[in-house]
Amino acid sequence: MKLITEILTDVQCITEGSDGNKKMYIEGIFMQSEIKNRNGRYYPKGVMEGAVTNYINEKVTNKNAFGELGHPAGPTINLDRVSHLIESLRWEGNNVVGKARLLDTPMGMTVQKIMEGGGKIGVSSRGLGSLKPNKAGIQEVQQDFKLATAADIVSDPSAPDAFVRGIMEDTEYFFDLAKNEWVARKVDQTVKAIKEMSKDELEDAKIALFENFLKSLNETSKVIDDHVKRLKESEGSDRFMKHVADLHASRNINVHELRQICQRVTGRVIPENIRNHKKATYQLFQSHNAGVKKQ
Repeated sequence: MKLITEILTDVQCITEGSDGNKKMYIEGIFMQSEIKNRNGRYYPKGVMEGAVTNYINEKVTNKNAFGELGHPAGPTINLDRVSHLIESLRWEGNNVVGKARLLDTPMGMTVQKIMEGGGKIGVSSRGLGSLKPNKAGIQEVQQDFKLATAADIVSDPSAPDAFVRGIMEDTEYFFDLAKNEWVARKVDQTVKAIKEMSKDELEDAKIALFENFLKSLNETSKVIDDHVKRLKESEGSDRFMKHVADLHASRNINVHELRQICQRVTGRVIPENIRNHKKATYQLFQSHNAGVKKQ
């Protein structure tokens, strides 16, 4: 998956409250769908809706939808560069309008001083996803798109983000299950290394890669098995829903794994087209536990 960034400039500064309790916000269009943007990319509304819904459920609702000042070179949020907290996202037509509160962090204070001085800023969304040319030859963002942040703050909104794309265009990101984080891998370096390998080295590399893949599957399977065991052992008790709450709060469990656990415990399948998988699985766990209590 590639790091994808888009810059928009239509944001405004809003000040709320009085002296002593004054808060500064930025508000405006954070993302756009159904148009070819200036980077030559196209976001289908359905793709962006899914990414935005997940971001709201996982980040905005939990008050950890942070953004940074500047052009981060990867998908990870660097807490020492956080400048603002995104408090809301809403749809207006094909646009995603956001509101973010500027924090009293060093980077947040820098932005506040810039805006108090009349400076202009823009916002840059940051996510991971795949791109494929559509029938019109436009690079279209695919269903695997995931938002890292709906808005970083950039101080050069009039400048194209060619330097960001230049840094990242030969980098793919892979999720390391053991480290529980996205890991960058330079495509050109990997290709070069493969080309320079001898036949025996290439075979060894294939074996090592397959062994690592099996190891990752085994680790994931063990985590899922442990959660299923805990839930089954506590069925019909208050502890069951506490385990469910812990499961939904865990950053080590993705939506696909959550659906697997829910199916194995309740015997019911969550449809793929459900938008809020966490809410659906929670309700299903709740209903299942209530049914066991009555027996």
